[in-house]
Amino acid sequence: MAVLVGLGAVLGCMGFASARKFRRLGLIFLLGTTAVSCAIFAFSMSTVYLLSCTLLFIAGLGLSGFATMQTTITTTVAQADMRGRAMGVLVLAVGAMPVGIAYVGFLASHIGAPMAVGVNSLACVFFLLAVLAFQPGLRRFSV
Repeated sequence: MAVLVGLGAVLGCMGFASARKFRRLGLIFLLGTTAVSCAIFAFSMSTVYLLSCTLLFIAGLGLSGFATMQTTITTTVAQADMRGRAMGVLVLAVGAMPVGIAYVGFLASHIGAPMAVGVNSLACVFFLLAVLAFQPGLRRFSV
């Protein structure tokens, strides 16, 4: 089943690569993040196998938008002499993933895996809303 996330991500990235040019990068980032968060939340509540498979595929599509634009926006916004530092911060954030995984594992041991995944995806939505509140220009960000 986990291969469906990868399949969705690969197909999403192929779609980005074959498209002419996207101008509204911030909107793609927001839609991708929303899609992956909502699909994973729904997946955590699903008890139907085919629905779960579909939700994982949708999460992969959203993940491609999130991950692609995460790096693209970071390098586009940073001044030329600051791009190395910007990428360093991005790598630091991605490298912190084991801490997040440990947190979800801790939650899973106390409230169960489906609930832990659901709580984590809701936290993602909360932080996305916080980013939108403090960075309203992200919706309009384009190149």
